[in-house]
Amino acid sequence: MFKNNDDFEIKMKKKRKRLKKAQIFFISILIIISISIIYLIINNYYKKINSIKYDHYELYQYFSGAKIEYDGVLSIEYNNNVTKIESKNKKVDTGFIPIYFQKIKNQVIFPVNMELIFPKYKNKNYRLKYLTKLVNDTIDNEETIFIEDNNKKIYLEPSFLYNGEDLYFFPFSTKIIVDDKEYQLSPLSYIIVNYKDLIEIYNKDEDKYTIIDTHENDVIAMVENFKINLSTDMIMYENENRLLLKKVDKLPLYK
Repeated sequence: MFKNNDDFEIKMKKKRKRLKKAQIFFISILIIISISIIYLIINNYYKKINSIKYDHYELYQYFSGAKIEYDGVLSIEYNNNVTKIESKNKKVDTGFIPIYFQKIKNQVIFPVNMELIFPKYKNKNYRLKYLTKLVNDTIDNEETIFIEDNNKKIYLEPSFLYNGEDLYFFPFSTKIIVDDKEYQLSPLSYIIVNYKDLIEIYNKDEDKYTIIDTHENDVIAMVENFKINLSTDMIMYENENRLLLKKVDKLPLYK
């Protein structure tokens, strides 16, 4: 029994205070749990869209003529503008070098954003997102290239890709001219051109890597009857030259 109403009120106030503290504590725990769940969901989502896993595939890249092979359970992950491949006994920074499949001859993955250029459409440049896959096929005896993204295939018109620095990738067969010597490159091949310095050429069908130590003249590629100056990074039209954009990440995504 309470001696008076004041004692009763004091007791009830203390009880309400304890209940309020318990409610605040309970709500705080719920908020923390909710934030943690949301963080995990967002983190898993971004990890999913920024990574690829292969259980039974073998991949490879070339670095300055050296072939690096990956096998076993593979994970390719893009994080803070860096892409890494992790496989059995290996974890490698891919740099900007295209990633190929050892046993699937018509596919390639890009570890970084690439600029997509259609020479016949002036001033229309796009971006292919990192970890995008290109698939080469032959339909009615014609080279056909598809962009594969989220299990969707998007037809690609005659074009070429550029990393904003020194690497040019050719989805279609392309002719390269270095100091009056011609190189015929198969689809999914690439070239790295350092101005008046080292040139590296990878011919996909032959799995052949060529290094040219020095050159005197500008390196030219022929894409759909357009000349691309790979030394000065420009498309050469009849009455004008158009410089390629360097800031690839700022370009709109190609859809």
